[in-house]
Amino acid sequence: MVGNLSKKLPQYRADVEISPQVSEGKRYYHLLKDPCSGEIYDFSEEEVFLYQQFDGKTSLEDIRKTFEGRFNETIDLSHIEAFVRQLGDLGLLVSSSETIGFSRGMDDEFLQRKIFNPDRLLGLLVSLFGWCFTPLFFAVFCLFFFCAVGVMVKYGAFFVQEIEFGLKSICLVPLLSIFMVNLLGELAKGIACKKSGNQVNEMGVIMLYRFLPRFYFDIRESLWKYKKKERMQVIAAGPAFQLFLWCSAVIGWNNTHSWSGMHEFWALLIVASTIILFLNVNPLARRDGYLLLNIWLETPELRDQALSCFHSYCFRYSLKEPITNRQKKWFRIYGAAITIYELLFWTVVFILIGYLLIMSLKGVGACLFLLFLTLRFEQTLKRKLLQMLPNKKIITNEAGAVRLKQIIQLGILIILIVIMFLPYSYTVSGEFSLRPVTQYGIRAQVAGEIAEVFVKEGQWVKKGDPIAKLDGRDQKRNYGESEAALDSMQAELDLLRGGPKDAEIAKAEQEVQAAKTSVDHSKKQLNRQEELFNNKAVSEKDYDEAVKNYDLDEERLKIAEKNLELVQSGAQDEEIRSLEAKLRFTEVEVAFNEKDLELINMTSPAEGKIITAFPDQSVGQYLNKGDLFAVVENSSRLIVEIKLAEEDISHVQVGSDVIMKMWSEPRKKYKSTVVAVAPVAYEKSRGRIIRSLSAQEWLVEREEPLKKEGQVVRVLAELENQDGHFKTDMTGIAKIKSGTRPVYAVFFRWLMRFVQVEVWSWIP
Repeated sequence: MVGNLSKKLPQYRADVEISPQVSEGKRYYHLLKDPCSGEIYDFSEEEVFLYQQFDGKTSLEDIRKTFEGRFNETIDLSHIEAFVRQLGDLGLLVSSSETIGFSRGMDDEFLQRKIFNPDRLLGLLVSLFGWCFTPLFFAVFCLFFFCAVGVMVKYGAFFVQEIEFGLKSICLVPLLSIFMVNLLGELAKGIACKKSGNQVNEMGVIMLYRFLPRFYFDIRESLWKYKKKERMQVIAAGPAFQLFLWCSAVIGWNNTHSWSGMHEFWALLIVASTIILFLNVNPLARRDGYLLLNIWLETPELRDQALSCFHSYCFRYSLKEPITNRQKKWFRIYGAAITIYELLFWTVVFILIGYLLIMSLKGVGACLFLLFLTLRFEQTLKRKLLQMLPNKKIITNEAGAVRLKQIIQLGILIILIVIMFLPYSYTVSGEFSLRPVTQYGIRAQVAGEIAEVFVKEGQWVKKGDPIAKLDGRDQKRNYGESEAALDSMQAELDLLRGGPKDAEIAKAEQEVQAAKTSVDHSKKQLNRQEELFNNKAVSEKDYDEAVKNYDLDEERLKIAEKNLELVQSGAQDEEIRSLEAKLRFTEVEVAFNEKDLELINMTSPAEGKIITAFPDQSVGQYLNKGDLFAVVENSSRLIVEIKLAEEDISHVQVGSDVIMKMWSEPRKKYKSTVVAVAPVAYEKSRGRIIRSLSAQEWLVEREEPLKKEGQVVRVLAELENQDGHFKTDMTGIAKIKSGTRPVYAVFFRWLMRFVQVEVWSWIP
C-alpha cells in the first residue's frame, strides 16, 4: 500500500471550501463543502491540517513529521494511509474528483431534476407564515398534538375498521404522500432556511428508482453555515409540519360525517402522513431523522461508517480507518439495526407490491413487478454485469458505450414489438372449490332425545338405512291420547245412531204422569185458598203461595211432556253429522301422531357417505324439530365451482377446456370441461346473491362490514372421484382456455378494457 501511494502522492482539491466552526463544547472543527456533489463533511482541526498538507509533492513520511511537530502528537503512517483512502472514497482528492458527480449524497438509483428557483416565493411565504416559528405557536402545536392523540386513542379502532372496509379511494394514498405530505414537508424546511436569512436557489424533484418522485428544496447553505442547533431546527421543520398535517387530518376526520367526501379525504391524509412521517423521522433511513441524528452526534458519514464497521465484523476484514473499541461497538449496533430495518422494509414492500399487482393484473402485474425489481436493483445489476464482461473498455469507453447502448435499446424494442404480435394461448383464471353432486342433510322431523346412533363418520349408507333413533316419549303419549279420544267418540256416535231405549221412554212417561198429578193437586189447593181468601179466612200471602205452586207445577208438566216428545223422536241428523266430523278429525290426528311415532327412526334420504364428525357421540343430545343431525353426500363425482371475474366471463362458454391445480397438490394438473355458466353475478365477498335474500337476511347482510372483492360469476365443471381421492370443499386455481389472441391483447386487456369502458364514459 505504501508503494502504491508513493507512486502518485495525494493532492487535495483547491475548490473544496473550508469553514472553521466552534461547537457548543468550545471544540474547534471545520466544515468542508464539496462544490461538485454539494456534500458537507465535518473534519477536526488535525484532519484539516493533514488534508491541506496533501499537495501532491510532499511524501507521507514528511507529512507525518510535520504533523508531529505541529501538534506534538505521535501518528502512525498507517493512520495517514487510511486517512488518504477515506479522502479518496469521499472524492476530496484530485485523483478521485474526476469520478464524482453532483449526486446530492444519493445513491445511483436516484435521479434529480431542478424545477425552478423558489427563493422569492419562499421570501413571500416567510412574511406570511413566519409566526409559525415562534414559541407561542409551538405551545399551541403541542396542545393540538395531544388533542389529536386523544382522538386517535379513543376512536382508533373505528378508524382501522374504516380503513379496512370503508375507504373506496385508498389508491390515492401514494398521490397524497408524494404531492402533499412530502412536498409540504420539504416546503417547510425551505421556509425555515429562508427565515434564518439564507437563500434557497433550487427546488426540484428526485426520481427514486426512475419512477417514484420526491420533491426537495436545496437547503445545503443552511447546513454549511449554521451552528448545530440552527441546523437541527431547519431539518426538523419538515417532520414537524408533517406531524401538523397528521394532527389536522385526525381532527378533521373526527369532526366530519362518515358519508361525506371530506371525511374520506381526511382519512386518506391520516394514512399518507403516517407513512411519510414514519419514513422521514426514522433514523435508520437516509432521511430527516438520520440527518438530525448525524448533526446531533457530530459524526461525519455516520451511516457509511456504521455499515462499514458492521460489514467488517460480519465478513472479517479490517477497516480502512482505525477507530476506538467504543466506536466499534456502537457503530456495529447501528449498522446492524440499519441492515435489519432495510431487509424487513424491502421484504414487506416487495410482498405488498407483488401481491397487489399480481392479484389485480394477473400476468401483467407479474411483469410490472419484475420491472419494479429491475429498477430497484438497477445499479447492482449494472455493477455485476460489468464484473462479468471480459472486455470492460467497450462499456467504459464513452463513444463505444453510446453506440452499444443504442444498439441494445433498438434490438430490445424490435423484439418487444415482434413479441406483442405473436399468438398466445389465452386463459382466464379464478379460484375454485369442489362440491358434491348430491348432498343431503339428515334433520330431526320430530323433537326428542337421541337414544341410539347406528352410523359412524365416513360410513357408506344406502337410501333408507337407519341412521339414528329418538326416544319418542312425547310421540308415544300423543299417539295414545289420540287413540283413546277416537274410541270415546266412536262409542258416542254408536249410541246416537242406535235410537232411544224403551226404559228411557217409560221413564219420560212416568215423569209426565207425576207432573199431571202435581198440577191437579195444586189446582185443588188453589181453588180452596181462593175461596177462603174471598171469605177473608186466609191472608193474601197464603193465597199468593198457592198461585205460585200451581204455576210451577204447570211448568214442570210442560217440561216433562217436551222431554217425552224428545225421547220418543230419537237423535237428529245434525247431531250425528257433527259427531261424525269430530270423529274424522280425531282419526287424522291419530294418523299424524302415528307418523310422528315412525319418524323417531331417522333414515338416510340417499346413497352416500356420512361426513358429519363423530355422530356416534351425540347420544343423549336433544334435537328440536328441524335440527341437523348428520350430512350424507355422494362424492363419486364432484362439481368444480369456479368463481370467475365478471370481466372475463365473456371469454368462457360451455365445452371450454379447464385446467386445475389444487393447493394440496401444486405439482399436479387436472383437466375437465365447462358444463354450465351461472345466469347471474354476485359480490365475491358476500358469497351469495343479495337479491335472493329474505327481508330478515337482508337486514343482517346490510350490517356486515365486508371489504368488496369484485363481482364474480360461477362457472361449473365436473371431476370424477370414484376412488375418493378428492375431498369436498378442497380449493385451488382453475384456468379456462379461451382461444388464441396476440400477446398485447392478452397482457394489456385490462388497459384496453379501461379505455373502452371507463374512458368512453368520460366522453359527453
